[in-house]
Amino acid sequence: MSEPIAAHKGIIDKYIGDSIMAFWGPPFADAAEHAALACRTALEQQARLEAFQADVPDLTGLRRDAPRLGMRIGIATGEVVVGSIGSEASRNYTVMGDTVNLGARLERLNKLYGTRILVADATRRAAGGDFAFREIDSVGVAGRQEPVRIFELLPAPAAPGSDVAHSHQAFAQALKAYRGGDWEAAEAGFRRGLELDPTDRAPEVFLQRLKSLRAAPPPAWDGVWRVLEK
Repeated sequence: MSEPIAAHKGIIDKYIGDSIMAFWGPPFADAAEHAALACRTALEQQARLEAFQADVPDLTGLRRDAPRLGMRIGIATGEVVVGSIGSEASRNYTVMGDTVNLGARLERLNKLYGTRILVADATRRAAGGDFAFREIDSVGVAGRQEPVRIFELLPAPAAPGSDVAHSHQAFAQALKAYRGGDWEAAEAGFRRGLELDPTDRAPEVFLQRLKSLRAAPPPAWDGVWRVLEK
């Protein structure tokens, strides 16, 4: 997973347990391309993980019931403090700031929505038109006052006319109804999306959420889901 980062001008900041923290930006990458480079890296990492899966039986000695590997990625774009940070006793060249924290939050939110790569709206806009995205939600995350629109980075656009394409369309329409407080239309759309693509977990998340909203309607609804966990 480290090789695609280096190949796309990224800097590995540190390894944290089984995770990798990396960043893109001047002087290592041009400011106009760092979001696209991060997205290309994420897609290549997921593709490599799929290829690596084929080697798991040989590596583990398990010919049956070999573990299925998965990886979650979060990408955020914005201002950070970058440089040699620390004290006279110990310094580390690293990045700090709200954008770094947001990237970590997005990585964890993949677990909720059943996605593999989530990016902030700023990343989607900066990446350009060479990528396929699906809007997932608008969330309020811990430590950040303004809500963030989040998008799933897809390996490729869904084939026109396919069930997956129709499922994504139904999800987008349901998300619009959900934000507008039209629970019935939202539920119908999410159910339709799930019927077309039963492997998509995101509609299930919203169907469960709608049950909670109906049971305890919020006094004021702005379409933003508050995620309090860090």
